[in-house]
Amino acid sequence: MKSIIFLSVLMAFFCSRTTAQIKVSDAPVPKYLLSAPQDTQQIRADTGSVAPKSALELEWDAQTDTGRSAVLEKGTAGFFPIHTPTAGAGIYAFHLSAAKGTIIRVRNMNNDSVVFVKVLGPLPEAKRYAGCVIGLSNKMKAALGARDSKAFCELSYISY
Repeated sequence: MKSIIFLSVLMAFFCSRTTAQIKVSDAPVPKYLLSAPQDTQQIRADTGSVAPKSALELEWDAQTDTGRSAVLEKGTAGFFPIHTPTAGAGIYAFHLSAAKGTIIRVRNMNNDSVVFVKVLGPLPEAKRYAGCVIGLSNKMKAALGARDSKAFCELSYISY
């Protein structure tokens, strides 16, 4: 009986001492958490870390009321090569019915990879886009993890 009392007193002593020495408020905060407000951050599925949302994703949130008023469409995406050294050229897409300037959230149905693209205009009538609802750059093909010339995707955007 005395040993049980001794152990409980010993545990209480060490537990109170440990909590007094370690405070959550004293823990260092990573700089990436301080760089953006909480509503502009997301948890990355691949690493589990917190990353700021891209400008296109923030614009998509504004257009679709954070996805609440978005139109969901499933279909095939075709890919086109980009031969320009411009860094942001790969974020553009062609779509059958979305208005120019619309931001589209594209999710690869096979691996749940997501990219955000901006519509340049209607999908051209070309052989490579036969049966497709959206045309994406090869840069977006790599980001989506697609291996073939076409990929089955879920699109989310605002319809005007």
